[in-house]
Amino acid sequence: MIQKPFFSIIIPCYNVEQYVDEAIQSCLNQENINDTDFEIIAIDDGSKDGTQQKLQQYSSHKNITIVSHENSGLSATRNRGVEIAKGEYILFLDGDDWFSPNALHVLKQNLGDADLLIFPMEFYFSKTNKRNESLKLINGHVYSTSELLRETIGKSQFQSCPAPTKCYKASLFKENQQKFISGILHEDGPFFLETLHNVTTVKYIEEYIYHYRQQRVGSITTTKRTWRNAEGIFKGHERVFSLYGYGNKDVNYYFLATSVMQLFQSYENESEAKKIVKYMSTFSYRKFMMRLLLYFRFDMRTLMLSLIVVISPSLARKIYETKH
Repeated sequence: MIQKPFFSIIIPCYNVEQYVDEAIQSCLNQENINDTDFEIIAIDDGSKDGTQQKLQQYSSHKNITIVSHENSGLSATRNRGVEIAKGEYILFLDGDDWFSPNALHVLKQNLGDADLLIFPMEFYFSKTNKRNESLKLINGHVYSTSELLRETIGKSQFQSCPAPTKCYKASLFKENQQKFISGILHEDGPFFLETLHNVTTVKYIEEYIYHYRQQRVGSITTTKRTWRNAEGIFKGHERVFSLYGYGNKDVNYYFLATSVMQLFQSYENESEAKKIVKYMSTFSYRKFMMRLLLYFRFDMRTLMLSLIVVISPSLARKIYETKH
């Protein structure tokens, strides 16, 4: 009888020829855990460099599955990995990042009965230039989902959103038919809020076991923003709203903050910025924002800023441009 792996590690790969070996080796070199306790699913998302050739070098490895498909984006690639996964728990590792040698051991020791385990990430601007992105949460504490929403989203801790900083029960995906929204950027925010809607308890551990390469050339963090960035945020709002409606103060704050932020960003060119202004000037968007403001009381600064955005997105954008 084939043993079911405890962890499924899904590695989406796109043009990461230079880094993917480090990502995979960081999984294979895990300490204090049997290699039968985990499987690796590495998926090439139509890379244009030598990523696929790199992955094929691991095709004969007993607990590595290599998949290739046409370029479909990060969300679709993660979803494909979930469909293949056989483990009890699921982890996501981007193809240019890596795990600490004790990552799986730490996770297994701390999971307990929590539906979701959250941990912070360590950001690397280079091998020697790094910083920790900690969350103001209690190490080892098990939170209810309402508690966690209040302590993260409700307090602007949006660094709690990235999908790779979590260990998920596989049943979460199968029982709730939960998937990443395909075809958008910034998919992690709505996915995190959907996850909290579908779980009961969440545990936080202050363990920096995930290492994130912040400024790789060609990654989303180094390319200039376009309408697609904002479009991803707004489409994510639609998914989250279908779950929560206007009924959660902290989620409403997420809607408001991430919407307003789209006007106060640097874009690739003026044409892209005008697309944001045009969308936020529509009647449906203004109606949505006004209902948010009417449902809950925000502090005066947030209220005034939001009203400017609702009344005249173009004015709000001009105010931003005069100060930058």
